[in-house]
Amino acid sequence: MTFVGNATTVLRLGDFTLLTDPAFGAAGSRVYLGYGAWARRVEDPALQPGHNRLLPDVMGSVVELEEDGHRRLRLYVTGDTLFGPHLEEIPRRFGEIDAMLIHLGGTRLLGILLTMDDRQGVETTHLIRAGLTLPIHFDDYSVFKSPLNDYLTRARDQGLTGIQPIGRGDTVELPLRIDRV
Repeated sequence: MTFVGNATTVLRLGDFTLLTDPAFGAAGSRVYLGYGAWARRVEDPALQPGHNRLLPDVMGSVVELEEDGHRRLRLYVTGDTLFGPHLEEIPRRFGEIDAMLIHLGGTRLLGILLTMDDRQGVETTHLIRAGLTLPIHFDDYSVFKSPLNDYLTRARDQGLTGIQPIGRGDTVELPLRIDRV
């Protein structure tokens, strides 16, 4: 997985390459959040596309990679969601999650939380219990109010392990299963 910036990652899964939540605006650009609200991007993405096409709305997803009938990876991408009972469906339906891309930032609009802050991020990390958790979506826009360090500190204080911060443009190997189905 290569972290581009904000919630954008490039996933190279076997023969497939997926681009998650593409947002390639430059630092200083504005993005519409809905309900008449705007945010200014404060960090540049690590990559730029040749050109963007129409893409689906942001959503949480579970992606599985299988080879020869054996599961090699189960990845949960939270998307712009908030912690709540609905997230209990993820481990219930899918079982063990090998890796999670967790969208943080604590976006607030008119006092209303729109994306997970450090507290909700840690609750989600406890619930999902992924083998590897990669925090993304935390400092690219001016509306992000919950710094990554708040999440990392809270997670460490609660004894959570397997969390790995990743810098823009850096690549992390996702934990592929070798012998398990």
